[in-house]
Amino acid sequence: MGEYITCIILFTLLLVMQGCNLFNTKIIEIKVNHYMGTAMLMAPTLSYVVRGEDEEHPDEWYNFSSNISGFDDSYKLGYIYRLKVQRTRIPNPPEDMGMYNYTLEEILSEVKVDAETTFTLIIFRDGMCWLSKEDGNFSLLSQVSIVCYDDELITELNDIYENASGNTQGTKTSIFKHTFDETIKSIELIDITTE
Repeated sequence: MGEYITCIILFTLLLVMQGCNLFNTKIIEIKVNHYMGTAMLMAPTLSYVVRGEDEEHPDEWYNFSSNISGFDDSYKLGYIYRLKVQRTRIPNPPEDMGMYNYTLEEILSEVKVDAETTFTLIIFRDGMCWLSKEDGNFSLLSQVSIVCYDDELITELNDIYENASGNTQGTKTSIFKHTFDETIKSIELIDITTE
């Protein structure tokens, strides 16, 4: 009889804890866009661009400040993903981190975008630069190679990169498309605009 009462008490406590959401874990679906966005956390960074996680604005794409454990190695540029993830609230998160940890439960879909699909990224804003240059080749923060076949655009990229530390105002935005080179993460530069 005592074991029966103990089981009932434990079961009741479990239900109360779930009802109060003390576990702070929820399974949600999100979409991850086909490119990494340029974002500013403590420093310039690249982030997933997602939608569906924000319950107030489910159709808006935004920069995602967290990693998705179990997904980072699967992500390929040029594909839109629909994911089922476990979202766990972090108690007292540091100011430079999000409020949640995310863990991949399942990749629900992976759809390749058309080769001519373009996207826009900020490469410079108010003294912060997302460009890196190694051996004369440009990339976004040494993570995504930038391919460019236009000499004028290469010169403009070089000017932005060389003058980034002395320039504290303005925004440079670039239009890219995917190269779909499976051996490296790369995107092709199409144009640069000033805002």
